[in-house]
Amino acid sequence: MATNAFVPQLSSFSAAIRFKLTGTNTVTKWASLLSMQGGDFSEGAVLSIHPNDQLGDEIAIGLHDGSAFLRTSYRHNQSLMNQWYHASYVVNRSTSRVSLFLDGTKVAEQAFALGSIDPTFDYLLGQYDYVFGRNGHPRFVGGQDLIIDDVYLYDHALSDSEVASLASLSAAPVPEPTSLGCVVPLVLWLVKRSRRKCVADGTKSESP
Repeated sequence: MATNAFVPQLSSFSAAIRFKLTGTNTVTKWASLLSMQGGDFSEGAVLSIHPNDQLGDEIAIGLHDGSAFLRTSYRHNQSLMNQWYHASYVVNRSTSRVSLFLDGTKVAEQAFALGSIDPTFDYLLGQYDYVFGRNGHPRFVGGQDLIIDDVYLYDHALSDSEVASLASLSAAPVPEPTSLGCVVPLVLWLVKRSRRKCVADGTKSESP
């Protein structure tokens, strides 16, 4: 395992994930896919899904530099439940824009003027939450049943074509896991210019 967690600071970064929501919680209707966070819900990035039966499901990326918060979202015109989808986001410091993608298509983009992003915790998969996990609080947030596959993190801004290529590579069906392998407390570290993938059975593989 790498010795240094990924801290983007003023650098560009990107993330991509394949996911499937398989259950609905009527009390807490949202699910965290990827979470880079600080100790007081600050300085990080959270990619999440918000099911809504009336308005259509929403996917969002939230960025926090410790003082300012930016939320970029897309309202899907149908349910995201019980199907595989590919979600990506790109934080591009060169253009000062954050982009959100669903199945390889850019669905939202927004300008930002955020400072350095210096999360104090690691990049987390699924709904485990360090903040809630302390002082006797529940360790899971969101309350949705969630299956995760094909997770990639990058320390640079992906191009639109690179995102589309990742979504295309992830389009092939995979066997359903017997348990929610990746929705366990799992810390994901990133080495410069490296990629790590968490597959549905909960194992990790690495490619240069």
